[in-house]
Amino acid sequence: MLSWRDSIIDALTRIGGEAPYQEIYAEIAARRKSLPPSWQAIVRRTIQQSSSDSSAFRPSNGDLFRTVSGLGQGRWGLRDARADSGLEGFVAETGGVGQGYVVDSVVRRSIERHAVRLATDHYWAQGALEVTELGKPYDLNVRFEQSETHVEVKGSTRTLDVVTLTRNEVAHASGTPGTELFVVDKILLTTDEEGNVETQGGRKRLWRSWVPSPESLTGIVFAHSLGAGAQLLS
Repeated sequence: MLSWRDSIIDALTRIGGEAPYQEIYAEIAARRKSLPPSWQAIVRRTIQQSSSDSSAFRPSNGDLFRTVSGLGQGRWGLRDARADSGLEGFVAETGGVGQGYVVDSVVRRSIERHAVRLATDHYWAQGALEVTELGKPYDLNVRFEQSETHVEVKGSTRTLDVVTLTRNEVAHASGTPGTELFVVDKILLTTDEEGNVETQGGRKRLWRSWVPSPESLTGIVFAHSLGAGAQLLS
């Protein structure tokens, strides 16, 4: 089962980046199998001890949350950046459009694996002779009878209008004609009775001959605006 800290992050990510306590409570209650009698107080304490906006802040917890409307108003959001996240290539996006970040490594890995599985299944169905997972500088190498395709895969539980890219990903796509971008968003994330993470579904979109144009990129770690031109896959 996720820690209280990661349950709060997951809840805020699903809601759209910020919410009042009552919405955070409802999202957590819908996903945790058991709740102790004082669990709402635990949520409030965890948020306040993990925010430099609060007098209860404990630096060892990390500065994860921010007050949205001022202390005492009960509305909190995800901090825009986490210097200690250790996740190269991830940037925080709020407002329900970007990939955001996922602190729990098991959850993050489950989302990534789910997106890669769906992408792999797609290319096998398209007649690929070989699909090789690489990870860097791109995710999948797909070999057809007379061609080869490099594929960058992105996945999220959120609705994506923006994905995050590393400099190496941008450089490879820009210098490799025929690269494709395979995006799976709206992935359903749940846990089973033993607390194991499970992923299901998702919306699949494919950008063929994908080159991230300079005007679609912002930031040191690039946030790439998806734009039009995707083929919606069944």
